[in-house]
Amino acid sequence: MATLLLAATVGGCAYDGSYVDPRVSGEAASTQSTVAAIVRIVASEADGKALVLEPPPNEQANNAITSALVAALAAEGFTLTENGAPVLKYQVTPLAAGELLRVAFNGSWSALFFASPGVSGPLVVRKGPSA
Repeated sequence: MATLLLAATVGGCAYDGSYVDPRVSGEAASTQSTVAAIVRIVASEADGKALVLEPPPNEQANNAITSALVAALAAEGFTLTENGAPVLKYQVTPLAAGELLRVAFNGSWSALFFASPGVSGPLVVRKGPSA
């Protein structure tokens, strides 16, 4: 399992922007868990209440995560701006045993694995400075 997570984390590094895989479940519970994790990371790393949200590509405008994330960030008092603030990027990828979330914000990145039912999780894969 650790090898699978490491491979998925390294493989996810190829694209540098926000991305939500089209196969990611739009189920409310899954979306809420992912969005809540992103908001917790932002709240713990934020120096202020303004941030730049790098949205996924246009063809992903209706993905399962982005609109819920924007609403959750606003509910926590965050303001989205075009520049002059830390940039938030996120990538959500389904795996056979769950979903992998990668978040880059304010000079660091985090990776979390949300396990499917019957598999232990979520577990933090790695957190460190962003390149």
